[in-house]
Amino acid sequence: MKIVFILSLLILGASCSKDERVEPVDIITDSPQLRSIQDQADQMSRDIQNQIQRQMTAAQIQIAQEQREISFDLMKLTNIKDPKKLSLAGKYFALMDFQLFENSENHESRSIELFLSNTKSLYPKKLKLKYSMRKDKSLNLYTIAIAMNAVNPSRPAPANSFMDIILNGLATGSSDLINNNKEKFIFLLQLRHNALYDLVIQFFDKSRISLSRRFTVTGKNMELETVQKLYDLLIQADRTREHLTEQGIKLEDYKNRRKKLTGMKLKIHKSVDKDLANILIDIQRHIKENY
Repeated sequence: MKIVFILSLLILGASCSKDERVEPVDIITDSPQLRSIQDQADQMSRDIQNQIQRQMTAAQIQIAQEQREISFDLMKLTNIKDPKKLSLAGKYFALMDFQLFENSENHESRSIELFLSNTKSLYPKKLKLKYSMRKDKSLNLYTIAIAMNAVNPSRPAPANSFMDIILNGLATGSSDLINNNKEKFIFLLQLRHNALYDLVIQFFDKSRISLSRRFTVTGKNMELETVQKLYDLLIQADRTREHLTEQGIKLEDYKNRRKKLTGMKLKIHKSVDKDLANILIDIQRHIKENY
């Protein structure tokens, strides 16, 4: 009734003639009782908005979790030569629980458990790295290893990836889940390192030869964006190696891949534009400086 009374006063004030009008008075400010009513109304409005937002977020998260499972299943069915395979694996990681909730730390353990359950059948019986991705049949695990640094771009929490969680857990020993599955995660990180190198090598070396042979890169018929992405992958591989080395973990088969990369020759074709030529030169310089 009080609110109706206030509205009536406002309506009456608006209906006065020009001669009858007086200076407007802030009734809400002048009356503590009315101000309290207004505060309650404002709070009620905020509560309703927050409730709607929570309901929308819950619905969106449910959809995202369903998409995560679908992405993982599709990734396993997609041919290794299809670019969608890697993007589906990236989507899987970007939609993990810790990526979807603002209080992500409470969901990290759940995400690790989910990952271990999803990938259980992908791991070989013996966690031994193969010489080359070309000879390995566990290509789904290679794809998972490459995509594990994916981050959800719209996440409200700090932008840590699944790989960040695993590396931090290995370094600090703070997670029983990671400690109990340490061998699996180290294997996955080593697999990631080798897979990234193999991707770079296989792109530049078009001949079907062993990893010990040298090869020449001309840049002909190559796209700048693709080569830039490969350069980024090379840097990611180096960072993965650094993290493992810091923990005293020796990389298997790294020497062969390093030998292959350091043997890369650069003979830029005349048809290659300046930007592409520069990025190829940067890649070769990076290899010489780091290996």
